[in-house]
Amino acid sequence: MTMQRDMLKQYLRAGPSRRLDVGFFSRKLPKDSQADAYLFANAFLNGCILFKYVDLEDRRGGAKGRLINTLIYLPYDNTSPGEGGESIIFCKDNLQQLCEYKLSAKAVDKDRLASDIEKLKVLDSLPTFSPFIVEFAFRRSQLTIPDCYLQLTPEVRETLDAHLMVRLRPLIVARCQPSGNIEKAVADLTTKLFRLREPADALPLIEALRLPPAIANEVLSSWIGIAYFEYEYSGLQPKLRELANWLACQAESGHQAVCLVNAIRQKIRSDWNDVVSISMEYRDSYDTMVFRGNMEPFVAFMARARACYWRMGEVLGLLELTVAVWRHLVLPVGERKLPPAQLYEFLVTLHDLMLVGDRRDELDGNSSPVRAGPPASVQVPSHPQSL
Repeated sequence: MTMQRDMLKQYLRAGPSRRLDVGFFSRKLPKDSQADAYLFANAFLNGCILFKYVDLEDRRGGAKGRLINTLIYLPYDNTSPGEGGESIIFCKDNLQQLCEYKLSAKAVDKDRLASDIEKLKVLDSLPTFSPFIVEFAFRRSQLTIPDCYLQLTPEVRETLDAHLMVRLRPLIVARCQPSGNIEKAVADLTTKLFRLREPADALPLIEALRLPPAIANEVLSSWIGIAYFEYEYSGLQPKLRELANWLACQAESGHQAVCLVNAIRQKIRSDWNDVVSISMEYRDSYDTMVFRGNMEPFVAFMARARACYWRMGEVLGLLELTVAVWRHLVLPVGERKLPPAQLYEFLVTLHDLMLVGDRRDELDGNSSPVRAGPPASVQVPSHPQSL
């Protein structure tokens, strides 16, 4: 399958839900950093970009492969990733072949390869590359991920800083009772929350929320995650509305299309309602605490914060992918209607994408390498494909 250059650039523009730029964070480390400061044991992987990838060509060929995969992309030039590179879809066999191609078969270290496979399995099992979701997944798998790879890009961080400070200010004023400059207290606490390692770093907030010290870090990290997803969903909502309007127009295309459209719309509506319900409970309980002095609803919500934001991340990842697939395949058609056969095929793809189940047991299967982008002359036969 060939991914065209314009599609590659769409993937490169994706946010943290669908793109993890490992190379970006690796380049931020000091040149003399030890090997364990990097995410992967095989050094060349620390320059890669990971994408949540929907393999539509595999679907069209009639194969029964997974619809959502993790694409490992190695740019030829890290300063211009849109100009092409090499890529594979992650599975154990493909990663081993990539290592043999990059290092030679004799130079592949089995322990390093096994370590990288385990980390990529965790990343492959997730619906989103949100740093908050990634961190919890690594903790659950008892694997280590260096802190630098859990950071947000500067642009996202700046936006989220402002969003979180709006939330924190009334809480600090009402509950933490800071002395001196309130704005500085808000900015300092926001910075500490993003780098939270010890409960003492946010002690006034922990005490105000009556959080047990043993779980304080995890609860506060979940809270930041929920604030982050509020930001992500605000950008996704108009795209989802556009998709819903398009689906409504397709309901006139025949009985089979109607059944699929209704199932897709129902799934989108159900998932979105889950997110709205969590967000409303969060905001209502927060406002009740700050403006009415009743802490109980918010304390109760914070006790469930991890489960809530995991659900938000799961829904966000699938909806982001659904919108991305739709925009790529349908918008170029413009006002014209898709032919019935093409429409039906596309709706089946959306249906399967929205209803994809837990994929953690599928991670040892075989997948085919993919290539994208520039001319065929840059291909490397029998090896990971060029983009």
